[in-house]
Amino acid sequence: MKRLFSKKFISVFLVLMALIVTTFVLPCLPAQAAIGDPDCWGVIIGISNYQNISDTWYGADNAEAIYDEISPAWGTNNVQLLTNSEAKKSDILDAIAWLATKATSDDTVLFDFNGHGGSGPYLCTYDSLPYSWSNDISAAELALAFRAVHAGKIIIILDNCFAGNFKDELSANGRVILMGTSPGEIGWEYRSLHHFVYTYYVLQAFDLFSKINSTATAADVDTNNDYVLSAEEISNYADDLTTDFELDDYNPMPQHPTLYDGYAGDLAVLVKFMFKTNTYLPSGTDILTLDGVGYGQTVGPLIWAPGSTHTLSVVDIVAKGTDTRYVFTGWSDGDTETTKTVNYGLFTANYDKEFLLVIESVYANVTGAGWYKSGTTAAYSVIPLIETTDTKHIFTGWSGAATDTSVSGTLEMKTPLTLTANWRNEYLLTINSEYGEPTGAGWYKEGESAAIAVEPVQGIIVRQIFDGWTGSLTDTAATANVNMDAPKVITATWHTDFLQLYILIAVVVVLIAGAIVTVVLVRRHRAKANIV
Repeated sequence: MKRLFSKKFISVFLVLMALIVTTFVLPCLPAQAAIGDPDCWGVIIGISNYQNISDTWYGADNAEAIYDEISPAWGTNNVQLLTNSEAKKSDILDAIAWLATKATSDDTVLFDFNGHGGSGPYLCTYDSLPYSWSNDISAAELALAFRAVHAGKIIIILDNCFAGNFKDELSANGRVILMGTSPGEIGWEYRSLHHFVYTYYVLQAFDLFSKINSTATAADVDTNNDYVLSAEEISNYADDLTTDFELDDYNPMPQHPTLYDGYAGDLAVLVKFMFKTNTYLPSGTDILTLDGVGYGQTVGPLIWAPGSTHTLSVVDIVAKGTDTRYVFTGWSDGDTETTKTVNYGLFTANYDKEFLLVIESVYANVTGAGWYKSGTTAAYSVIPLIETTDTKHIFTGWSGAATDTSVSGTLEMKTPLTLTANWRNEYLLTINSEYGEPTGAGWYKEGESAAIAVEPVQGIIVRQIFDGWTGSLTDTAATANVNMDAPKVITATWHTDFLQLYILIAVVVVLIAGAIVTVVLVRRHRAKANIV
């Protein structure tokens, strides 16, 4: 174990003189930066290798670890890291002046110091002197420097001996001050922790916050489960653990961190974003676009700066093959827009799994095909008869997902389904003829054979003689069979036969001629008889 204060011997007179000198020789306060969107600014200081006094083991390591937690979210251009020779008194005061030029009233500022401290109280800078406080920063100097920083939210973390002694000078509205010790206490570093004891648990709070929030360890830090890590929550987590840290015989003195909270509410240090979907979606698909970057269906935790604004959007339909899809229905907060602006939190995109009902039919008189939410009921139906002047399409039943002859029904959509409407066709056979009464006309099932016939001779004296069939059938036989593979029209053709008429006329002529001859002969015979 090692104490974090340096051994100095100086009179009270010199302390007071140094305070007076440094107070009156400070430069004019820098102008406040123009107010803009909320931003975060930080100065993180850690000193292990001092120029003139005893070193610490892990001061610089503390600062680098805090920087690694903060800068990815706050931005490397927004956070200054000063370690060892970079942390002279002038460097630290210049860094605070830089905060004053950058931070506006809406911004958040972090000042973190890790190194030796004096009971004055003082922050021992890199160029601290063994027998003088002139190169150190007193609580009054630090308070004066921060008067120029007009950020509405200021977090100060002091992990040094006598850190609690800074409370009275630094206390102000809008500030939360985390001090690694109570007034008058020294702080400790421990080799097994590789950090100062207090900062070790501060870092542990950061680390646990970045875990998935459903874990018990993360909930120990984010106690209200609001996806915000506040300075107050860091203090709540680290203070008790620091006090309860088991010290060995070399270090019997306990360490009691102190919190000053002058901020109304909780002062956020980091916020967390997480995204998930309510159901498992096909892998390999970018479901979420966050600030222009594509992500899958589970994102986070992502750690952001408080006050930062981000745009996220999700795809409205995710296809899995051609017959299964996932349709966006809204967010867990009730918002149904696919695009939204967020600051932090857990956002769940809700999707309904849908299956496609395909209804196959050669005719467009079926209803019910389409997409259905998994587990819902699909109603389907068919118009069972389609009729034209020469064709009938008659529904005979379903096959596939249903096998019955009902014209309507329902299906539970637990999977993609295909339903087929089956039909039979009937065709009209029309027979035209000027003569006779042909038989065989009428409706036939597709593929049936229709027997047709007609008397081949019509009439007695003037006769109509059947020549053959034309149209859908070409044949000269009076009796024939027709394959009904389509509507058909057949016409019987005839020619007129006068032979019987001619014979009759000839007979009549012969009879008349015979009668005339007979009359003539009779008259001649009678005439001869009279002469005799």
